Amino acid sequence: MKIPKLCREKSPSGDLAYVYINRKKIRCGKWGTPEAVEKYNRTIAEWNTTKKLPVRKGTVFTINDLVLEYQKQVDKDFQDRKWEGEDHGSERDCDYALRHITAPCGTLPTNEFGSDTLTHIVDGMVDSGLGRKTINKRLVWIKKAFEWGAPRKMVDEMVCAELTLVKPLKEGKTRAPEYRIILPVLVEYVEKTLEKCHPLLFDMIRVQILGAMRPEDVRLIRLCDINTDDDIWLYKPYTHKKRYQKKPRSIPIIPECQSILMPYVWEKQGHPEDYFFNPADAMKQISLLENPRRFRRNNTGEHERNVCYTTSNYDKEIAWAAKQAGVPHWTPNQLRHLKATDLSEKYGIKVAQEMLGHDSEETTKIYIDPKSLEKEYDNRQREVGRLIAGLPSKKAAG
Repeated sequence: MKIPKLCREKSPSGDLAYVYINRKKIRCGKWGTPEAVEKYNRTIAEWNTTKKLPVRKGTVFTINDLVLEYQKQVDKDFQDRKWEGEDHGSERDCDYALRHITAPCGTLPTNEFGSDTLTHIVDGMVDSGLGRKTINKRLVWIKKAFEWGAPRKMVDEMVCAELTLVKPLKEGKTRAPEYRIILPVLVEYVEKTLEKCHPLLFDMIRVQILGAMRPEDVRLIRLCDINTDDDIWLYKPYTHKKRYQKKPRSIPIIPECQSILMPYVWEKQGHPEDYFFNPADAMKQISLLENPRRFRRNNTGEHERNVCYTTSNYDKEIAWAAKQAGVPHWTPNQLRHLKATDLSEKYGIKVAQEMLGHDSEETTKIYIDPKSLEKEYDNRQREVGRLIAGLPSKKAAG
């Protein structure tokens, strides 16, 4: 990074010295004086230490200034949480949220941004058709930006206190629509789609179902992350959704799934850090050399040996196969809903919770078909009725 130079500004009363740092002009005094040189050196020393302009008393910060600095901090915070091939979702969420305040209020001083302005912005989100939960998440990001700026003297503390008056939208008390419930994909749709998949995608889908995996779990499988010492293998993704919370993640690989992965295990013996499911291998299988832009390339124009699917590419491959099979569009995450419902019906919600890696049953219930949950609830109520009526329990009889 280049060091900003000391510049000269002509003035009728005598030339002045100044320096530009982060697009801000800092005056250093009269040109050619030791005092100007000393202030310049001190300013550059502070800049080299913090890589940002030291806050001066009386500086007026705008919404654009706050958002720019806060996004830099968010990028830094999530730098080690990036998944291979794509950015962390929180960075995108933050970017989308802060656009709502930079577009209409970018040049507005931060200390003039109040609860009335934020309420107007929330009303605009509602009018644009965003879902209630999405609006609430973006509201949290906006408040976080101001809370981050307060101790750095970019925002007055009274402004942060005032913004807390803007409460999240409550279900049934707003015009904002609710999320559409994601249902498990039908088994017949999956079977018809598999008929149109190339071999590598065929294996990816089956492995994801058998392991109740997230899409990123299946696309990042490597031999070095699998413990094959027992009859049930354990797959520990090197990065996952809860890694930054220091929570472990282990996925049991049952024998049926092992038989699918075995050819990849033998193939990657010499390169255990290579991904099992490589887009370059898929290209060889489906002869797509006439469409090289479909997958990533390296600087030499040749396909990289060790690359993996992105979640987006995996989704698009499934969408294409589903279209060829003549079934409705479905997404990889619906496979996880399908397996969660199956596990809950066969072994109970506790087993489904452990397999999916959730901290609470309530989270697992989101993945289970509502009809299955309702059926389970009805069965429990019937058992309660039998107990009260003194009738034998069907569970005991079974």
